[in-house]
Amino acid sequence: MSSNNPNITEKTPVPPPLPGYARRHRARMLSETLPPTTKGFFLCLLVILLTIGAFVVYSMSDSRNDRLNETVNSIADSYGGRQTISVPNFNLKPTVDDNDTISHPINVDNCIINAYVHTSELKRGAFNIQTYHADIEVSGNIIVDSTGSQPFFVASFAPSDFVGIDSLSPLKINGHELTWTRNYGSLSAHCPSTELIPADSVTQAEFSYRLRLRGVDFLGVALNPDIKRMTLNISGRHTSPSFNGWTLPNTRTVTDSCFTAQWKINGNLLPYQWKSEPDNKFYTGRKIGVTLTNGVDHYVKVCRAIKYAFLVIALAFGIIFIVEQRMLCDINLFQYLLIGLALVLFYSLLLSLSEHLSFLTSYWVSAMLTASLIAWYMRAIFNSTRQGITVGGSLFIIYGFFYIIICLSNYSLLVGSLGLFAVLAVVMRTTLNKQAVRQN
Repeated sequence: MSSNNPNITEKTPVPPPLPGYARRHRARMLSETLPPTTKGFFLCLLVILLTIGAFVVYSMSDSRNDRLNETVNSIADSYGGRQTISVPNFNLKPTVDDNDTISHPINVDNCIINAYVHTSELKRGAFNIQTYHADIEVSGNIIVDSTGSQPFFVASFAPSDFVGIDSLSPLKINGHELTWTRNYGSLSAHCPSTELIPADSVTQAEFSYRLRLRGVDFLGVALNPDIKRMTLNISGRHTSPSFNGWTLPNTRTVTDSCFTAQWKINGNLLPYQWKSEPDNKFYTGRKIGVTLTNGVDHYVKVCRAIKYAFLVIALAFGIIFIVEQRMLCDINLFQYLLIGLALVLFYSLLLSLSEHLSFLTSYWVSAMLTASLIAWYMRAIFNSTRQGITVGGSLFIIYGFFYIIICLSNYSLLVGSLGLFAVLAVVMRTTLNKQAVRQN
Protein backbone atom coordinates (compact mmCIF):
# COMPACT_ATOMS: atom_id res chain seq x y z
CA MET A 1 0.00 0.00 0.00
CA SER A 2 1.39 3.37 -1.02
CA SER A 3 1.62 6.28 1.47
CA ASN A 4 -0.44 9.57 0.93
CA ASN A 5 2.23 11.71 2.67
CA PRO A 6 4.11 13.69 -0.01
CA ASN A 7 7.16 14.15 2.26
CA ILE A 8 7.80 10.47 2.32
CA THR A 9 9.39 9.14 -0.82
CA GLU A 10 9.16 5.51 -1.57
CA LYS A 11 12.58 3.80 -2.14
CA THR A 12 13.03 2.05 -5.38
CA PRO A 13 14.06 -1.54 -4.73
CA VAL A 14 17.64 -2.35 -5.86
CA PRO A 15 17.62 -5.06 -8.52
CA PRO A 16 19.57 -8.21 -7.72
CA PRO A 17 23.06 -8.47 -9.27
CA LEU A 18 23.18 -9.97 -12.69
CA PRO A 19 24.38 -13.56 -12.96
CA GLY A 20 28.16 -13.75 -12.87
CA TYR A 21 28.52 -10.23 -11.46
CA ALA A 22 30.66 -11.29 -8.50
CA ARG A 23 32.92 -13.33 -10.76
CA ARG A 24 33.35 -10.42 -13.19
CA HIS A 25 33.99 -8.08 -10.28
CA ARG A 26 36.74 -10.35 -8.96
CA ALA A 27 38.17 -10.61 -12.47
CA ARG A 28 38.26 -6.81 -12.71
CA MET A 29 39.98 -6.58 -9.34
CA LEU A 30 42.50 -9.21 -10.44
CA SER A 31 43.22 -7.33 -13.66
CA GLU A 32 44.00 -4.21 -11.63
CA THR A 33 46.91 -6.07 -9.98
CA LEU A 34 49.93 -7.54 -11.77
CA PRO A 35 49.19 -8.92 -15.23
CA PRO A 36 49.63 -12.70 -15.46
CA THR A 37 52.70 -12.37 -17.71
CA THR A 38 54.44 -9.97 -15.35
CA LYS A 39 53.51 -12.04 -12.34
CA GLY A 40 54.80 -15.18 -14.04
CA PHE A 41 58.13 -13.46 -14.64
CA PHE A 42 58.50 -12.53 -10.98
CA LEU A 43 57.49 -16.05 -9.95
CA CYS A 44 60.31 -17.46 -12.13
CA LEU A 45 62.79 -15.20 -10.33
CA LEU A 46 61.35 -16.32 -6.99
CA VAL A 47 61.71 -19.99 -7.98
CA ILE A 48 65.40 -19.40 -8.77
CA LEU A 49 66.01 -17.64 -5.44
CA LEU A 50 64.24 -20.39 -3.50
CA THR A 51 66.27 -23.05 -5.34
CA ILE A 52 69.42 -21.30 -4.16
CA GLY A 53 68.01 -21.50 -0.63
CA ALA A 54 67.40 -25.24 -1.09
CA PHE A 55 71.02 -25.71 -2.09
CA VAL A 56 72.04 -24.13 1.21
CA VAL A 57 70.48 -27.24 2.76
CA TYR A 58 72.53 -29.22 0.22
CA SER A 59 75.72 -27.70 1.67
CA MET A 60 74.47 -28.57 5.16
CA SER A 61 74.02 -32.18 4.04
CA ASP A 62 77.58 -32.23 2.69
CA SER A 63 78.83 -30.84 5.97
CA ARG A 64 76.99 -33.53 7.94
CA ASN A 65 78.39 -36.16 5.59
CA ASP A 66 81.91 -34.87 6.26
CA ARG A 67 81.16 -35.08 9.96
CA LEU A 68 80.03 -38.68 9.45
CA ASN A 69 83.32 -39.53 7.73
CA GLU A 70 85.25 -37.94 10.59
CA THR A 71 83.26 -40.09 13.01
CA VAL A 72 84.04 -43.22 10.97
CA ASN A 73 87.75 -42.36 11.02
CA SER A 74 87.59 -41.73 14.76
CA ILE A 75 85.99 -45.15 15.33
CA ALA A 76 88.53 -46.75 13.01
CA ASP A 77 91.37 -45.42 15.19
CA SER A 78 90.03 -47.12 18.31
CA TYR A 79 87.87 -49.99 17.03
CA GLY A 80 89.40 -51.07 13.73
CA GLY A 81 89.60 -49.55 10.28
CA ARG A 82 89.30 -50.75 6.71
CA GLN A 83 90.91 -54.16 6.92
CA THR A 84 93.08 -55.64 4.17
CA ILE A 85 94.35 -59.20 4.54
CA SER A 86 97.86 -59.89 3.29
CA VAL A 87 99.12 -63.41 2.53
CA PRO A 88 102.48 -64.00 4.27
CA ASN A 89 105.75 -63.86 2.39
CA PHE A 90 107.83 -67.02 2.94
CA ASN A 91 111.62 -66.85 2.77
CA LEU A 92 114.75 -68.78 3.71
CA LYS A 93 117.19 -66.37 5.38
CA PRO A 94 120.55 -66.46 7.09
CA THR A 95 119.02 -64.57 10.08
CA VAL A 96 115.54 -63.86 11.39
CA ASP A 97 116.03 -60.10 10.95
CA ASP A 98 113.33 -58.64 8.71
CA ASN A 99 115.81 -56.09 7.41
CA ASP A 100 118.10 -58.80 6.08
CA THR A 101 118.12 -58.41 2.30
CA ILE A 102 119.72 -61.80 1.66
CA SER A 103 116.90 -64.29 1.26
CA HIS A 104 115.66 -67.16 -0.85
CA PRO A 105 111.94 -66.55 -1.64
CA ILE A 106 109.44 -69.39 -1.45
CA ASN A 107 106.55 -69.36 -3.89
CA VAL A 108 102.96 -69.95 -2.80
CA ASP A 109 101.33 -72.35 -5.23
CA ASN A 110 97.70 -72.30 -4.12
CA CYS A 111 96.19 -70.04 -1.48
CA ILE A 112 92.61 -70.24 -0.22
CA ILE A 113 91.11 -67.51 1.99
CA ASN A 114 87.71 -68.04 3.59
CA ALA A 115 86.06 -65.14 5.43
CA TYR A 116 82.70 -65.00 7.17
CA VAL A 117 81.47 -61.54 8.14
CA HIS A 118 79.18 -60.56 11.03
CA THR A 119 77.86 -56.98 10.71
CA SER A 120 76.48 -54.71 13.42
CA GLU A 121 75.83 -51.02 14.00
CA LEU A 122 77.76 -48.85 16.42
CA LYS A 123 75.94 -45.67 17.48
CA ARG A 124 78.04 -42.55 17.94
CA GLY A 125 75.97 -39.43 18.58
CA ALA A 126 73.41 -39.04 15.79
CA PHE A 127 75.28 -41.44 13.52
CA ASN A 128 74.91 -45.21 13.14
CA ILE A 129 78.22 -46.62 11.91
CA GLN A 130 78.29 -50.01 10.17
CA THR A 131 80.96 -52.26 11.74
CA TYR A 132 81.85 -55.90 11.30
CA HIS A 133 83.69 -58.90 12.77
CA ALA A 134 85.29 -61.30 10.31
CA ASP A 135 86.40 -64.88 11.00
CA ILE A 136 89.14 -65.65 8.49
CA GLU A 137 91.04 -68.80 7.61
CA VAL A 138 94.12 -68.64 5.35
CA SER A 139 95.62 -71.83 3.93
CA GLY A 140 97.76 -72.86 1.00
CA ASN A 141 100.77 -74.77 -0.33
CA ILE A 142 104.37 -73.72 -0.61
CA ILE A 143 107.19 -75.39 -2.51
CA VAL A 144 110.44 -75.30 -0.54
CA ASP A 145 113.74 -75.94 -2.27
CA SER A 146 116.33 -76.45 0.47
CA THR A 147 119.26 -77.01 -1.89
CA GLY A 148 121.87 -74.57 -0.67
CA SER A 149 119.24 -72.97 1.54
CA GLN A 150 119.63 -70.53 4.38
CA PRO A 151 119.39 -71.76 7.96
CA PHE A 152 116.12 -70.03 8.91
CA PHE A 153 112.57 -70.29 7.58
CA VAL A 154 110.76 -66.94 7.99
CA ALA A 155 107.11 -66.07 7.28
CA SER A 156 106.03 -62.43 7.57
CA PHE A 157 103.17 -60.14 6.63
CA ALA A 158 102.11 -56.56 7.39
CA PRO A 159 98.55 -56.11 8.72
CA SER A 160 96.74 -53.02 7.52
CA ASP A 161 95.52 -52.26 11.06
CA PHE A 162 96.83 -53.81 14.27
CA VAL A 163 93.98 -52.33 16.34
CA GLY A 164 91.43 -54.43 14.51
CA ILE A 165 93.09 -57.81 15.19
CA ASP A 166 91.01 -59.61 17.82
CA SER A 167 92.89 -62.91 17.67
CA LEU A 168 95.57 -64.62 15.59
CA SER A 169 96.35 -68.32 15.75
CA PRO A 170 99.88 -69.74 15.32
CA LEU A 171 101.10 -70.57 11.82
CA LYS A 172 100.71 -74.29 11.20
CA ILE A 173 103.11 -75.78 8.65
CA ASN A 174 104.04 -79.44 8.22
CA GLY A 175 102.81 -80.29 11.71
CA HIS A 176 104.71 -77.44 13.35
CA GLU A 177 103.18 -74.43 15.05
CA LEU A 178 105.07 -71.15 14.76
CA THR A 179 104.15 -68.21 16.99
CA TRP A 180 103.78 -64.76 15.45
CA THR A 181 105.91 -61.96 16.85
CA ARG A 182 105.57 -58.26 16.11
CA ASN A 183 108.45 -56.37 14.56
CA TYR A 184 107.66 -52.71 13.93
CA GLY A 185 104.86 -52.69 11.35
CA SER A 186 104.83 -56.42 10.56
CA LEU A 187 104.28 -59.85 12.08
CA SER A 188 106.72 -62.71 11.57
CA ALA A 189 107.10 -66.37 12.50
CA HIS A 190 110.34 -68.33 12.09
CA CYS A 191 112.11 -71.55 12.87
CA PRO A 192 115.25 -73.40 11.72
CA SER A 193 114.71 -74.56 8.16
CA THR A 194 115.93 -78.08 8.97
CA GLU A 195 112.90 -78.60 11.23
CA LEU A 196 110.58 -78.30 8.25
CA ILE A 197 112.42 -79.98 5.39
CA PRO A 198 115.35 -82.32 4.98
CA ALA A 199 118.56 -80.85 3.66
CA ASP A 200 119.17 -80.80 -0.11
CA SER A 201 115.58 -81.65 -1.09
CA VAL A 202 112.45 -80.11 -2.59
CA THR A 203 109.37 -80.37 -0.40
CA GLN A 204 105.78 -79.21 -0.75
CA ALA A 205 104.35 -78.05 2.55
CA GLU A 206 100.89 -76.95 3.63
CA PHE A 207 100.34 -73.93 5.84
CA SER A 208 97.32 -72.45 7.57
CA TYR A 209 96.34 -69.99 10.27
CA ARG A 210 93.21 -68.25 11.54
CA LEU A 211 92.52 -64.72 12.57
CA ARG A 212 89.56 -62.63 13.68
CA LEU A 213 89.34 -59.04 12.54
CA ARG A 214 87.05 -56.17 13.35
CA GLY A 215 86.69 -53.04 11.28
CA VAL A 216 84.47 -50.65 9.37
CA ASP A 217 83.45 -50.16 5.78
CA PHE A 218 85.83 -52.45 3.84
CA LEU A 219 87.22 -55.98 4.06
CA GLY A 220 89.53 -57.25 1.35
CA VAL A 221 92.74 -58.99 0.33
CA ALA A 222 95.93 -57.54 -1.08
CA LEU A 223 96.96 -59.14 -4.35
CA ASN A 224 100.46 -60.54 -4.79
CA PRO A 225 101.96 -61.63 -8.14
CA ASP A 226 104.15 -64.20 -6.31
CA ILE A 227 101.04 -66.25 -5.47
CA LYS A 228 100.37 -68.42 -8.49
CA ARG A 229 96.73 -69.18 -7.64
CA MET A 230 94.48 -67.60 -5.05
CA THR A 231 90.82 -68.17 -4.18
CA LEU A 232 88.95 -65.72 -1.95
CA ASN A 233 85.55 -66.65 -0.50
CA ILE A 234 83.64 -63.98 1.45
CA SER A 235 80.18 -64.54 2.88
CA GLY A 236 78.07 -63.01 5.60
CA ARG A 237 74.77 -61.53 6.67
CA HIS A 238 74.38 -58.16 4.98
CA THR A 239 71.71 -56.77 2.67
CA SER A 240 73.67 -54.36 0.48
CA PRO A 241 77.32 -55.39 -0.07
CA SER A 242 79.36 -53.58 -2.71
CA PHE A 243 82.08 -55.63 -4.41
CA ASN A 244 85.03 -53.61 -5.63
CA GLY A 245 88.77 -53.60 -6.14
CA TRP A 246 91.08 -54.64 -8.97
CA THR A 247 88.52 -57.12 -10.30
CA LEU A 248 84.96 -58.15 -9.51
CA PRO A 249 84.13 -61.60 -8.11
CA ASN A 250 83.77 -64.52 -10.49
CA THR A 251 80.56 -65.61 -8.78
CA ARG A 252 78.33 -63.84 -6.29
CA THR A 253 74.91 -64.28 -4.72
CA VAL A 254 73.05 -61.54 -2.85
CA THR A 255 69.73 -62.13 -1.10
CA ASP A 256 67.63 -60.07 1.29
CA SER A 257 69.59 -61.31 4.30
CA CYS A 258 73.01 -62.62 3.22
CA PHE A 259 75.61 -62.71 0.46
CA THR A 260 78.41 -64.90 -0.89
CA ALA A 261 81.19 -64.00 -3.33
CA GLN A 262 84.20 -65.82 -4.77
CA TRP A 263 87.28 -64.49 -6.54
CA LYS A 264 89.80 -66.66 -8.41
CA ILE A 265 93.07 -64.89 -9.13
CA ASN A 266 95.93 -66.09 -11.33
CA GLY A 267 99.14 -64.47 -10.16
CA ASN A 268 100.74 -64.74 -13.60
CA LEU A 269 98.14 -62.29 -14.95
CA LEU A 270 98.80 -59.58 -12.37
CA PRO A 271 100.98 -56.57 -13.28
CA TYR A 272 104.63 -57.50 -12.83
CA GLN A 273 105.59 -54.06 -11.45
CA TRP A 274 103.63 -54.84 -8.29
CA LYS A 275 106.58 -56.99 -7.22
CA SER A 276 108.64 -53.85 -6.57
CA GLU A 277 106.02 -52.21 -4.32
CA PRO A 278 106.49 -52.42 -0.53
CA ASP A 279 104.42 -55.07 1.20
CA ASN A 280 103.16 -52.67 3.86
CA LYS A 281 101.46 -50.31 1.38
CA PHE A 282 98.00 -51.29 0.26
CA TYR A 283 97.15 -49.44 -2.91
CA THR A 284 93.54 -49.39 -4.08
CA GLY A 285 94.44 -51.09 -7.33
CA ARG A 286 95.96 -54.05 -5.47
CA LYS A 287 92.85 -54.93 -3.49
CA ILE A 288 89.80 -57.06 -3.98
CA GLY A 289 87.01 -57.26 -1.45
CA VAL A 290 83.66 -55.99 -0.28
CA THR A 291 82.39 -52.71 1.14
CA LEU A 292 79.78 -53.11 3.88
CA THR A 293 77.54 -50.07 4.23
CA ASN A 294 73.85 -49.36 4.87
CA GLY A 295 72.98 -49.30 1.18
CA VAL A 296 72.85 -45.82 -0.29
CA ASP A 297 73.71 -43.40 2.50
CA HIS A 298 70.79 -41.21 3.60
CA TYR A 299 72.88 -38.08 3.05
CA VAL A 300 73.30 -39.15 -0.57
CA LYS A 301 69.54 -39.57 -0.88
CA VAL A 302 68.91 -36.16 0.66
CA CYS A 303 71.31 -34.60 -1.86
CA ARG A 304 69.48 -36.41 -4.66
CA ALA A 305 66.17 -34.99 -3.41
CA ILE A 306 67.56 -31.44 -3.28
CA LYS A 307 68.73 -31.70 -6.89
CA TYR A 308 65.04 -31.80 -7.86
CA ALA A 309 64.16 -28.76 -5.73
CA PHE A 310 63.84 -26.47 -8.76
CA LEU A 311 61.28 -28.75 -10.38
CA VAL A 312 59.32 -29.25 -7.15
CA ILE A 313 59.07 -25.51 -6.47
CA ALA A 314 58.28 -24.70 -10.10
CA LEU A 315 55.54 -27.34 -10.30
CA ALA A 316 54.04 -26.24 -6.98
CA PHE A 317 53.98 -22.57 -8.04
CA GLY A 318 52.54 -23.58 -11.41
CA ILE A 319 49.65 -25.46 -9.79
CA ILE A 320 48.91 -22.58 -7.41
CA PHE A 321 49.09 -20.06 -10.26
CA ILE A 322 46.62 -22.07 -12.38
CA VAL A 323 44.21 -22.39 -9.44
CA GLU A 324 44.60 -18.67 -8.78
CA GLN A 325 43.65 -17.80 -12.37
CA ARG A 326 40.70 -20.17 -12.36
CA MET A 327 39.42 -18.86 -9.02
CA LEU A 328 40.06 -15.23 -10.09
CA CYS A 329 41.65 -14.60 -6.71
CA ASP A 330 44.86 -12.63 -6.38
CA ILE A 331 47.81 -14.11 -4.44
CA ASN A 332 50.51 -11.52 -3.89
CA LEU A 333 54.21 -12.23 -4.22
CA PHE A 334 54.79 -12.16 -0.46
CA GLN A 335 52.32 -15.02 -0.06
CA TYR A 336 54.14 -16.91 -2.81
CA LEU A 337 57.37 -16.30 -0.88
CA LEU A 338 55.89 -17.84 2.25
CA ILE A 339 54.74 -20.86 0.26
CA GLY A 340 58.22 -21.17 -1.24
CA LEU A 341 59.86 -21.03 2.19
CA ALA A 342 57.64 -23.91 3.28
CA LEU A 343 58.82 -25.87 0.22
CA VAL A 344 62.46 -25.17 1.10
CA LEU A 345 61.96 -26.12 4.76
CA PHE A 346 60.81 -29.52 3.51
CA TYR A 347 64.46 -30.35 2.72
CA SER A 348 65.65 -29.12 6.11
CA LEU A 349 63.05 -31.36 7.78
CA LEU A 350 64.12 -34.26 5.57
CA LEU A 351 67.80 -33.81 6.48
CA SER A 352 67.20 -33.58 10.22
CA LEU A 353 64.67 -36.42 10.43
CA SER A 354 66.78 -38.79 8.29
CA GLU A 355 69.48 -38.77 10.98
CA HIS A 356 67.06 -40.40 13.42
CA LEU A 357 64.54 -42.23 11.22
CA SER A 358 64.71 -44.17 7.98
CA PHE A 359 64.80 -42.13 4.78
CA LEU A 360 61.37 -43.49 3.75
CA THR A 361 59.72 -42.38 6.99
CA SER A 362 61.55 -39.05 7.03
CA TYR A 363 60.56 -38.25 3.46
CA TRP A 364 56.86 -38.93 3.86
CA VAL A 365 56.59 -37.23 7.25
CA SER A 366 58.25 -34.12 5.80
CA ALA A 367 56.04 -34.27 2.71
CA MET A 368 52.87 -34.65 4.79
CA LEU A 369 53.76 -31.71 7.05
CA THR A 370 54.66 -29.45 4.12
CA ALA A 371 51.63 -30.37 2.00
CA SER A 372 49.28 -29.96 4.99
CA LEU A 373 50.69 -26.53 5.85
CA ILE A 374 50.34 -25.24 2.28
CA ALA A 375 46.87 -26.80 1.92
CA TRP A 376 45.72 -24.97 5.07
CA TYR A 377 47.22 -21.71 3.78
CA MET A 378 45.54 -22.09 0.38
CA ARG A 379 42.19 -22.80 2.04
CA ALA A 380 42.48 -19.53 3.97
CA ILE A 381 43.44 -17.55 0.86
CA PHE A 382 40.82 -18.99 -1.50
CA ASN A 383 38.22 -19.38 1.26
CA SER A 384 37.59 -22.81 -0.21
CA THR A 385 38.29 -26.14 1.41
CA ARG A 386 38.07 -27.84 -1.96
CA GLN A 387 40.85 -25.72 -3.47
CA GLY A 388 43.02 -26.18 -0.40
CA ILE A 389 42.68 -29.95 -0.66
CA THR A 390 43.38 -29.74 -4.41
CA VAL A 391 46.65 -27.87 -3.91
CA GLY A 392 47.76 -30.03 -0.95
CA GLY A 393 46.91 -33.27 -2.75
CA SER A 394 48.71 -32.15 -5.92
CA LEU A 395 51.79 -31.27 -3.89
CA PHE A 396 51.69 -34.66 -2.17
CA ILE A 397 51.54 -36.35 -5.58
CA ILE A 398 54.55 -34.30 -6.71
CA TYR A 399 56.55 -35.46 -3.69
CA GLY A 400 55.53 -39.05 -4.38
CA PHE A 401 56.61 -38.79 -8.01
CA PHE A 402 60.05 -37.47 -7.12
CA TYR A 403 60.45 -40.08 -4.38
CA ILE A 404 60.07 -42.77 -7.04
CA ILE A 405 62.72 -41.03 -9.14
CA ILE A 406 65.10 -40.85 -6.16
CA CYS A 407 64.72 -44.56 -5.41
CA LEU A 408 65.14 -45.65 -9.01
CA SER A 409 68.67 -45.87 -10.34
CA ASN A 410 68.53 -47.27 -13.85
CA TYR A 411 65.18 -45.81 -14.93
CA SER A 412 65.12 -42.47 -13.06
CA LEU A 413 65.86 -40.43 -16.20
CA LEU A 414 63.19 -42.24 -18.21
CA VAL A 415 60.50 -41.95 -15.53
CA GLY A 416 61.36 -38.32 -14.86
CA SER A 417 61.21 -37.38 -18.53
CA LEU A 418 57.88 -39.13 -19.06
CA GLY A 419 56.43 -37.56 -15.93
CA LEU A 420 57.46 -34.02 -16.91
CA PHE A 421 56.10 -34.60 -20.42
CA ALA A 422 52.74 -35.59 -18.91
CA VAL A 423 52.75 -32.46 -16.69
CA LEU A 424 53.48 -30.26 -19.70
CA ALA A 425 50.59 -31.87 -21.60
CA VAL A 426 48.19 -31.18 -18.70
CA VAL A 427 49.32 -27.54 -18.47
CA MET A 428 48.87 -27.06 -22.21
CA ARG A 429 45.39 -28.57 -22.03
CA THR A 430 44.48 -26.30 -19.09
CA THR A 431 45.59 -23.16 -20.91
CA LEU A 432 43.52 -24.16 -23.94
CA ASN A 433 40.43 -24.51 -21.76
CA LYS A 434 41.03 -21.08 -20.28
CA GLN A 435 41.46 -19.51 -23.71
CA ALA A 436 38.18 -21.09 -24.88
CA VAL A 437 36.34 -19.68 -21.84
CA ARG A 438 37.67 -16.19 -22.56
CA GLN A 439 36.59 -16.37 -26.20
CA ASN A 440 33.10 -17.47 -25.20
